[in-house]
Amino acid sequence: MKKITYLVAVLFVLATVNAEVDVVKNLSESDIVADDVVTVNVVIKNDCGEGIEGVLIEGYPPYASPEGDFMSGGVVGVLKKNISLQPFSEVKYTYNLTFNDIPIPVREKEHVFPSTVLVLVNGSRYSSNEVKIFISEPIVGPCNYDFVCDPGENRGNCFQDCPPGGKDDYCDGLDDLLCDPDCEMGEDVDCKAKCGDGICSEVESYLSCKLDCPAGGRDGFCAYLDDGVCDPDCSKGEDPDCSEVPATTTTVTSTTSTTEPTAGVDNTLSYIIVLVVVSLAGFLIYRRYRKGKEIEDAREKREKLFDWIEKELRNGEDPEKLKTIVRSQGFEEELVDYVEKKLM
Repeated sequence: MKKITYLVAVLFVLATVNAEVDVVKNLSESDIVADDVVTVNVVIKNDCGEGIEGVLIEGYPPYASPEGDFMSGGVVGVLKKNISLQPFSEVKYTYNLTFNDIPIPVREKEHVFPSTVLVLVNGSRYSSNEVKIFISEPIVGPCNYDFVCDPGENRGNCFQDCPPGGKDDYCDGLDDLLCDPDCEMGEDVDCKAKCGDGICSEVESYLSCKLDCPAGGRDGFCAYLDDGVCDPDCSKGEDPDCSEVPATTTTVTSTTSTTEPTAGVDNTLSYIIVLVVVSLAGFLIYRRYRKGKEIEDAREKREKLFDWIEKELRNGEDPEKLKTIVRSQGFEEELVDYVEKKLM
């Protein structure tokens, strides 16, 4: 008799030790549209031989309004409730969610409903099963907020998906250092020449149009590439291909010839020659000034681009996304790596 009693006691202890606390969640419906009211049921089953106490933490979609057994968890999307269960008991808590205003980015998508977590006073944690919902509310308008510039979307009607300066059948005309390929000449201040015509114009450079302006040419932009060509626009130390070249002194021997003036030379011809010389000198000076200004403008434009990339990187923008924007404009995506390296 004693052995039987001992065996029963051992079995009871083992059953108590191996018992669990189950948290089960279910919804009255999972296919949701605007103005739906969904009932959420949370069932806690205590199979332990002793009572339990703790707090029930419930997550819900932040675009729904809760009402029921739970109280606010202090932040949007979180509810909580203090619970106490007797041994071998079960309890169900219920609350309603009203989906009044469903944001466009979550529409026509499946979502995982936040799990319910039970935290006991002894530190034990139990989570509910995974529940999925599908927001069937249709998307109104062209923008679906999927970070992809789909057909029908453009910078004007969906700036969240379409980056500036991209090919989307919409001319944004922004002064953002990006020539929008959808703009006609004169519509975008950044489009000052036709890239791809085989001519490196005075307003183009390797930065803005590598198709027309190859690396290593004098175009007002330092192409700091390890390509065996020293870019004349680079300052000391910018281009790894530019090594120190010893200065060479060239002596030019000036020969002065004396020619006897020819009698009868027409003074008018002399005036014309002088006028031509002066005009040519003025033209060369103006051209040099203009070229210098364009080079300075190009450098300023390059610095503005660097500042923009640096700002976006500091704001947490994905470097790969920045590379896509830069590459879509015909620029070198290495510019992003260069700026990112400078920030390290």
